Amino acid sequence: MTYYGGDNSGEDTPGYQEPGYPPPGGQYGPGSADFPPPQHYAYPPLAPAPVSGTNGLAIAALIVSLVSCGPVGLVLGIVSLNQIKASGEQGRGMALAGVIIGALSTLFWMAAIILWVVAINSVATFDPYYNY
Repeated sequence: MTYYGGDNSGEDTPGYQEPGYPPPGGQYGPGSADFPPPQHYAYPPLAPAPVSGTNGLAIAALIVSLVSCGPVGLVLGIVSLNQIKASGEQGRGMALAGVIIGALSTLFWMAAIILWVVAINSVATFDPYYNY
């Protein structure tokens, strides 16, 4: 090798060897005396799959349906079911419960309103002096 100031190949420095390959003659490869046997390491165990949380809309659908806001709970439940299907989150049971309770609550309140309108209409048109 040539360094600044001349040729410094190691001839004038005792004990110095040029860096490079080892001297020929050894057998390279598995089981040779030059190299230790290869270590076989097992792969580390796989990490558990990340636990996806419960869908927030599913929780909201169940709570809103239970407080008798049926149509809102029904819509939230349907939207959360679509999100759960796409993302794989948990909460499908809560979303289904929100849809079912929301639908039943909506039907109950619709029937109550219809009965109330019919009852008011019949009272308003009632004639106590009419002879049958």
